[in-house]
Parts: sequence; structure tokens; C-alpha cells
Amino acid sequence: MPWTNEQSGRILAEFWENGGQHTKIAHCPADGAQLELHFAEVGKEYGLMARCPVCESEENIGREIDPKRREFRQWTPEDVKQVEPAYRGGGVKCPVCDTPIDVSLKTGGDLGEHYLLRCIRCNNSHVEIPGKHEAPWNGEERRKHPRTRLQHIVQVSQDCPEGGLQRTVMGGTYDMSEGGMQFDAQAAFAVGANVTVSFTLGEQIIEASARVIHCASIEDGSIRTGVLFTNLSDADRALIADYCRRAGRPE
Repeated sequence: MPWTNEQSGRILAEFWENGGQHTKIAHCPADGAQLELHFAEVGKEYGLMARCPVCESEENIGREIDPKRREFRQWTPEDVKQVEPAYRGGGVKCPVCDTPIDVSLKTGGDLGEHYLLRCIRCNNSHVEIPGKHEAPWNGEERRKHPRTRLQHIVQVSQDCPEGGLQRTVMGGTYDMSEGGMQFDAQAAFAVGANVTVSFTLGEQIIEASARVIHCASIEDGSIRTGVLFTNLSDADRALIADYCRRAGRPE
């Protein structure tokens, strides 16, 4: 007999409360037997294949059936502060859904060695760079390309978790290079968030995916956010580099 949505939700809740994909423990809500579980991620989504060896009920359960799904939201800057210590260990839990944070060490790229902190349950993530709190961040030590002060209107878009409406913010660039930019706006983005930035250089409209690297308040009350471009085309990269060279001396 198939499980009801309420029973499937109980399986998923127990799965996450017991350690998620690392322990894979949950029980059949019909007969109490320990379930055979197989967990897989596909893009930003996941599937938990659960099978009961006693009643033989079987289902592929996803985030849309999670009992806490209505509480899911993007991490705020305050949430990120709570999550940051997770890379040192100690069982830090997600401030949104109270699930243990998943930590993985990454190397290479513009960031060098860093940790990716994720809550797979509510689809949040944050990039933590070891040692970044030892001195004020100015970005220079991790930039491959010098930034040039440029002032342009920029549109920043971010897809909300669980199929919510797209969040769009208008701001102004502070500086830019072929590797990324800083912009000022009246809204904050969680570090590690993936966004899309759109702006115009001359007569050319550029749209690029980017990852938020830092986000902090500045004196005028707005928020200055730094992003790295993650899929800029070679043509757009060359255009930005040429525009920055002609616009003035790098900072």
C-alpha cells in the first residue's frame, strides 16, 4: 500500500534529523521497519528513494514533500554568520531548518582553497575562505585581475528556493574587472549565492552568472556586494577588459 504524503513527509523529516545522506536512517511509518534508502542529487534538487522490506512500499521522495518546506528561505547575512564556523566542525545546524550543515573542501579557481557549506535540505549554500576574518577584507589578495572604478547601472537577479518568484535588485557598480565586480544596492545577498548580473558597456548589453563573495554595509547605508563571474563568454570578457583599460587606471 503506498504511503500518504504525510507519511512520506515523516520519512523525509526523520532522514534529515538522523544525519541525512551521511547516515541514511529512517523507518517505515506503517510498520516501523528500517527503510532501504538511496539518496541522489540532481542539480539543485534531490531524490530520496525509500523502500520498506516488510510492506514493500516504495517511493522517490523530494524536497516538495518536506514538512518544513513552507519555512524554507534564502540565508540572510545574519544566518551566514551563524553558519560560517561549520568548516571548523562542531555540528553547526542550518538556521532555517535546523539540519546539520554539509561541509566540503574545494581547491583551485579564483578562490584557491575554500570550503563549501551547504544545507541540502533547504537548498542554501555559502563559501567560506579560511583566514578571511584575520584581517579586513579588501579583495586584492584574491583577485586575478585589477579592478577599475566604473559607475554603471546593474540589475542583479536571483532565483528563490522552491520555485518562488525571482528576486531582482537594481544597483550601481563600484568597480569592475574581467573577473568580477562590486556593486552597491539597497539589498543584501548571502555569501555563496548564485546571481545573474546584467549591465551595459557602451552599446553592448552583458549578462553573466556570478557568485557572491562578500557582502557588507557601507557608510551611506547601502550594501556593497562583491561577485565573481562564473560563466562570462570570451567575447564579453575581452570587452570588459578593454573597457576597463580605456576607462582609467586600475585601482
